[in-house]
Amino acid sequence: MASKKLRGIVFSATSGDHEPPHVHAFANQKRKKVVITLVRDGTVELRESARGVTRAELVKALEVATEFFDDLMTLWEKAHAEN
Repeated sequence: MASKKLRGIVFSATSGDHEPPHVHAFANQKRKKVVITLVRDGTVELRESARGVTRAELVKALEVATEFFDDLMTLWEKAHAEN
């Protein structure tokens, strides 16, 4: 597993995880998870969010993922190179 903290959100990618490329974003201290798909055109899409994730946490996770798209795609690729 590879992880990176960006603007207070921990993003992780797991080796051997399924396509399409995606990251798990942990939006707060209670480890409530948001899953964000990294679309090959450079955009991001919400795939799922855990119960209890606030709208503000969700919006922030998507904004940060968009801003750091290239870093997160590199994170995904690094995790899958570990296989």
